[in-house]
Amino acid sequence: MKINILGNPYFFYRDLPKFSALLIQLRHILEDNKLNLKSDVKDKTIQQINTIFDEKNIQNEIDNIKIIRSEIDDIKKKIEQEGLAVKRDEIKNKISLNTVKLEHLENDLDRKNKDYLRYLSSLKNEREGIQKSIKDHINEEVKLNITFNF
Repeated sequence: MKINILGNPYFFYRDLPKFSALLIQLRHILEDNKLNLKSDVKDKTIQQINTIFDEKNIQNEIDNIKIIRSEIDDIKKKIEQEGLAVKRDEIKNKISLNTVKLEHLENDLDRKNKDYLRYLSSLKNEREGIQKSIKDHINEEVKLNITFNF
């Protein structure tokens, strides 16, 4: 079974320095002939190790992964912000509706206050009329009190 470790950048994501050190040691061992291999196998292995370091494929793949993860995080943040934006818009709509309701209530209160003052003035006028009428009939001054219970 052959495993393509160069095709799997996740494999070396955290252990790249260890892997690089291991490859360097292997290259030195091969160059110093401390490992019994056929010369063509040894040369091919050294060539592949040099190719790995020359092309820097692993580091490029790791950099690509970092970029992709950063983009994924940015997209997640945008999604979260969009969700918050929708909630913000809902809250704004509720505030607008409640503001309109409050304005209606304030207008109703103003109208009722005006009605109250108008009715109170009318009652005072009627009270004065009644008091004058009583004075005219019995020649005595009478005071009528108006009380309200709510």
